[in-house]
Amino acid sequence: MKPKDINTKNKSSVSSSYRNPTDEEFWSAIRKLLSYEEPSHKWSQLNRMARRHVDKKMFEQLPLATQGKIFAQIFGVENPLFESIDKSCLNFDRIFSALVAYEDLKRFERLAFDMWYQTKELHDAKICNQEFLSQLFGEKIARFQSSEIAWLDFWVSNSFAWHKLFESDFSKMDTSIGPALNRILVAFRDRLETDSKLEPISVWVLEQNELRKLFSGGFLCEKVLLVEGQTEIILLPALARLLNIDLKEISVYIDPCGGAQQVAKQYLNLRDTVSLPILCLLDGDAFEQAELISDSLRDCDRLLTLRKGEIEDLFLEETIFRCMQVYMSEMGYLDSIVFEDIQNPPEAVSEGKTHRRVEILDRLCRSRGLGDFDKVAFAKILAEKIEKPEVPEEAKVILRQLKDLDLDKRGLRFND
Repeated sequence: MKPKDINTKNKSSVSSSYRNPTDEEFWSAIRKLLSYEEPSHKWSQLNRMARRHVDKKMFEQLPLATQGKIFAQIFGVENPLFESIDKSCLNFDRIFSALVAYEDLKRFERLAFDMWYQTKELHDAKICNQEFLSQLFGEKIARFQSSEIAWLDFWVSNSFAWHKLFESDFSKMDTSIGPALNRILVAFRDRLETDSKLEPISVWVLEQNELRKLFSGGFLCEKVLLVEGQTEIILLPALARLLNIDLKEISVYIDPCGGAQQVAKQYLNLRDTVSLPILCLLDGDAFEQAELISDSLRDCDRLLTLRKGEIEDLFLEETIFRCMQVYMSEMGYLDSIVFEDIQNPPEAVSEGKTHRRVEILDRLCRSRGLGDFDKVAFAKILAEKIEKPEVPEEAKVILRQLKDLDLDKRGLRFND
């Protein structure tokens, strides 16, 4: 099979045959398409999947248009191994792919698309679906810049095979999202077919609440929370539920950056390319990173630093002791522990020092022959066992600040 070059003057072709993607690969592609990622990174994640089907070195040397065509021949409507589809399915896939790409436009600044556009050397690219895009987006199309139109055009030209999810077997492949996504796609298609006067964008808006529930705030998010690690990812949603704050409902995407330095790095990257308000949360000792972020904050963004230590230090000793008993038991330690085991060591108290809670718990585990303290495993127990009266005051402040991020100062672009 020789995929044709499109949208580029650089003529090139590749001869290969492609196998059908496995169920896992198909669902992985769906999750990446419906993800909150900057354009360049999203495409790099998706073309990595396509590279598994062809010679990697050859693939990387191909023009973007040819890479996209290969992706469409594997995961999209051009895959010859899929059953033949009628024209209505092809049009549906093009519409749905364009609307998914449109959500990227709403959440990222023009600069993000310019960077993708320039990196892929698309300055001579021809827009192949101008009429289709004009009909779909109407007057909005006049507000899109060339790089943004190129992003929409790329995904219309290389549409994903969304119609495959109409089949019942595909709706069962990913039990966490499969059946629900299947229902949403069928409802979307049926509404368009039932009422010819309905515009696809208006139907899309009606389906957004259901889509948002599937992807836990990542896709269609309207706020971003940058945290240092996995424990915040586990604990903050659990604490929010106890306070009747639905993070899906307020459309929050939580990004575990991997440390204070990475939080600062990620914020500095996002502040120029993301149109959404951002809340940065740092541990109490991240002084340099806090200063760096503070000096760069946009009006719509906020920075919160814990008064001391890490998120584990916020909880009452009684809560920690109760959950630590469960943790030790699950780790295979059958003897009991006493309250003093989770308190600051006497020698530290006499010297006027305060150890971090994680250090104390790690010391306890080692003294009982359990090895290193597993912060993530303990956070899961804490998230499950904690009760509403035990929610720390500082955690309440964090969640209220997150809920109150001002979308009026900065929010979705091209909002419907």
